[in-house]
Amino acid sequence: MARESFKIFYAGRNDVILYEGVEEVLESLKQKYVLGVITNGNADTKKIGIDHYFDFNISASDINAGKPEPIIFEEALRQSGFRAEEICHVGDHPVNDVEGSSDFGMKSIWFNEKELDWPLDQKPNFKEVNSWSELERTVESF
Repeated sequence: MARESFKIFYAGRNDVILYEGVEEVLESLKQKYVLGVITNGNADTKKIGIDHYFDFNISASDINAGKPEPIIFEEALRQSGFRAEEICHVGDHPVNDVEGSSDFGMKSIWFNEKELDWPLDQKPNFKEVNSWSELERTVESF
């Protein structure tokens, strides 16, 4: 029963409708940058159909460590060949993405589509975007 439930859950995680403009932004960024995925989740970029935009894909389950733990960001350095200060991390979670990557020395962009207020007492150095259309120019502004 549990195995069947997980299969249904996992299938749903990969049945994704991409936001309008996502593929155009990824295609444009891919022409200029090395792109990678760092995820605590279990969605599969290959099953979603966007794996060709990315040079590497790191899943927390693959390395037994998740964001905001430094080891997952260290793995991104290893796979990308870049230093932390040369990497711009984009994510939607204030702690796992923004604080985790900022504390590790990466540039950080908070993808805040819901336009929420910053939820934490401390505010690390980051830039904020609220839509995919803002993302490319914000990455380029670093």
